[in-house]
Amino acid sequence: MRDPRVVLVPLAGLALAGAVWAGSVWLDDGPPPPPPRPAVPVVLTAADAPRLYARYGCLGCHGAAGDGNFPLTKSREHFPTDAALAAFILDARATKPDTTMPTWAHVISDAELAVLVAHVRSLDAPPAAVGNPAATP
Repeated sequence: MRDPRVVLVPLAGLALAGAVWAGSVWLDDGPPPPPPRPAVPVVLTAADAPRLYARYGCLGCHGAAGDGNFPLTKSREHFPTDAALAAFILDARATKPDTTMPTWAHVISDAELAVLVAHVRSLDAPPAAVGNPAATP
């Protein structure tokens, strides 16, 4: 009589090879995905400012006209340059540790930041600069 191991060992090896092959087929998700497409630059204008101002929650604290609980009407006094204002928007706690303003670094894009800085500046503009003829001398 033949030793059963003579038949079983090759069969076990064949079964193992089949399982490895089946596993590799099962784990194969097909061809690799295509590389990501380059980002399309987003062009934002001043017309986008109110939407961004609302999207990032600025309305809640600063009000629609910049005269809320934390007014923006003195932004030029506190932040004489646009770069200083932008730095504060991105990381307010770096300048003022006790502020309740959230950190927006890595959230707001550079294009959005530029539009928001310009919008904040427009809220701090003298009345004549925003088209109020009654304010001109």
